[in-house]
Amino acid sequence: MAEFGENVRRLRVTKGLTQQGLADQLYVTRQAVSRWEGGSRYPDLMTAKKLAEALDSTMDALLSPEDVSQYARKAPVLESPAAKGAQTAALAFGFSGYLVRLLWFAMGLRDVAGWSGSPVGVVQVLRAALMAALFGYGTLMSIRDRLTPKVAAAIAAAWFGSAALADALSMTPRVGNMAIMLCKALAGGCLVWFFLRDRPARPWPVYAICAGGGVLSLVSAAYRIHMGFGIGGEMGGLLTVNTLVTTSAQLATLCLLGVMARTLYRKRRRAA
Repeated sequence: MAEFGENVRRLRVTKGLTQQGLADQLYVTRQAVSRWEGGSRYPDLMTAKKLAEALDSTMDALLSPEDVSQYARKAPVLESPAAKGAQTAALAFGFSGYLVRLLWFAMGLRDVAGWSGSPVGVVQVLRAALMAALFGYGTLMSIRDRLTPKVAAAIAAAWFGSAALADALSMTPRVGNMAIMLCKALAGGCLVWFFLRDRPARPWPVYAICAGGGVLSLVSAAYRIHMGFGIGGEMGGLLTVNTLVTTSAQLATLCLLGVMARTLYRKRRRAA
């Protein structure tokens, strides 16, 4: 990646451009150009093409084979404006979903589910707070165009890892419960492995995990909605609304992970 930064700096100086002048042509910040030249960041694909044109060069001249191999690892996973917009929306929806769950607890509605004063309630509150913070961070990284595979791996690890830990702390030690907890932990590990590896790997395991997670979310949502109807009244209605919001957020995030896995696989294949 250092070669890419050196090429950008050399061609910029040759054209008599300052970092700010080049940034103005590309509609980016001077700090972004400085990070490219310093070797800490890559531009996304569309910006890299504009950069080559602005420097009267080509992508092949700017990027060495080593740069190409590292591009998929250090560049944002999704690069097209439409995909990045959908990514930001999905993460923001996830943030709002877990924030709603936190508010649900704060309003005392946890009493409806029998969680008041129990270790289960504490675990659920802590997990909702963790996930709200994580999805808020992911939304910020997406807005700043810095959602790299490492950030995606962190989101997946925290999501599935916290779910497995919550099960371990709140479920009774039965074989079925332990199996569910182990599956969640293995799913999180598989996603981390996929997003952090450099060599291309087919994303079918990620698709299977996302599909399985979606099924579990829907089953859990059906149970909670049934519980809400059984309670009735204002509290039952609020429980149902909370369930619909959080489940929709979970499904949107699982779809996002699947799209990111497919995009990353294609990038790695091109770089291999």
